[in-house]
Amino acid sequence: MLSSISKVILNKGIFFILDGRFSNLYAFNSGGKYIRKYGAIGLGINEYKKINDFDIDTIKNQIIILSEDNAALYYYDLYTSKFVKKLNLKIYGNQFVKLKKMKFYFTVILILEIKVMVTTLYF
Repeated sequence: MLSSISKVILNKGIFFILDGRFSNLYAFNSGGKYIRKYGAIGLGINEYKKINDFDIDTIKNQIIILSEDNAALYYYDLYTSKFVKKLNLKIYGNQFVKLKKMKFYFTVILILEIKVMVTTLYF
């Protein structure tokens, strides 16, 4: 089921694991039993091309998925994995962290010719 673990978040006894190779986000209990998958690859409104990062909004009980290819955040219910909404961004972020309310901290890596620039943005 898992090919390449890119990120793990433990929340209330549940492990949320990002398989970066296949852009899948799964939930497992503390015993390793599969619970659910969040989202899917595709071109629909609730689908993404690739997952770059994810975070958990513990107040709204939502998983937030960042897709750099789509320049968007995808929100899914934490407990049912049902799609909630899509937020189109005006940036292509590689990583992010959900801060308070609707604030986000993004890391953007730009490769220009031979130079690499790392920028952080608050949104």
